Amino acid sequence: MPLTDATKGESQLLRVFLCHSSGDKPVVRDLYRKLKADAVNPWLDEEDILPGQDWDQEINKAVRNSHVVIVCLSGSSVTKEGYVQSEIRVVLAVADEKPEGTIFLIPLKLEECEVPEKLRRYQWAELFEERGYERLLQALRARASQLEAIAAQAAPQRETKRPSPIADLPQRLDELDRVLTLLLRPEERNHLINLEKGDTDDYVGRHTLRNELRRLRALGLIQSNPGRNIGEMAENRRLNLKDFVALTDSGREFLARLAYFRNLPK
Repeated sequence: MPLTDATKGESQLLRVFLCHSSGDKPVVRDLYRKLKADAVNPWLDEEDILPGQDWDQEINKAVRNSHVVIVCLSGSSVTKEGYVQSEIRVVLAVADEKPEGTIFLIPLKLEECEVPEKLRRYQWAELFEERGYERLLQALRARASQLEAIAAQAAPQRETKRPSPIADLPQRLDELDRVLTLLLRPEERNHLINLEKGDTDDYVGRHTLRNELRRLRALGLIQSNPGRNIGEMAENRRLNLKDFVALTDSGREFLARLAYFRNLPK
C-alpha cells in the first residue's frame, strides 16, 4: 500500500535517510527499492552522492533535510568501528533537536542483533520478521501525518465572512422582483434610497413612517442611531431622518443589488 500519492514529485514525498554499514548494502538496496515502490523518497549514498561531491558534507546535509532517518542494524554493523558510527552520532544530534514526540529516528534490525545502548530509547522495527516491513511503513505513515498537521497549522487561516441575508437574494431579475414585492413597500424602498443619497431632511413624523422604519430595522437594513428612538418622532413635526436611523452594511448591499438589477441610482 503506497504511503502517499505516488503521482507527487519527489520533493513532496516523505524523505527518508538510510543509515547503514557497507556490509549491509545488498539488504539496504532491496529496502531502498521497496520504499521507492511505496511512494517514499529514500536517500542512499551510492544513489544520491555524485562524483566529486564532499562525502561528509552531503551526508550531514541529507540527514538534516530528511523527515525520517532509518538506522539499519545488523550483527556486524553494531560492533563495527568506522563511518557508520559517525553517521549515527550525527543522526542522534539532529534527533535531539526535534520536538518531543516526533518520529524521526527509527532503528531497523535487518537480522537478530543487539540494539546499541545509545539507540535503545527508540522503539525499533525488525525487518526480518513477517510483518516487519509493514510495521516500518506504519511508522512512516505516522510521521507523514505529523508533517501534514504541522503544515495545516502553519497555513494562513482564511477568514470566512458571514453572509448577510441580502447576499442570498436571487440573482435573476424576475426572481428578485418577486422577493422585493414580498419584503418591501415602495415607500420603504425609497427611505433606503434617500438615506444613501442624503435626501433625508424633508420628512414628517407620522405613525405610518414609524412602522415602515421599524420594518426596515427588523429586516436588518437600517439601525437606530445611538441614543435615538424611532418612537420619539413627533407626530406631524418635520425631522431629518438621518438623525434617527442609519443604513447597515446589509442595507447598503441591498441597495447595490437593487441599483444593479433595476438601474436605480446608488
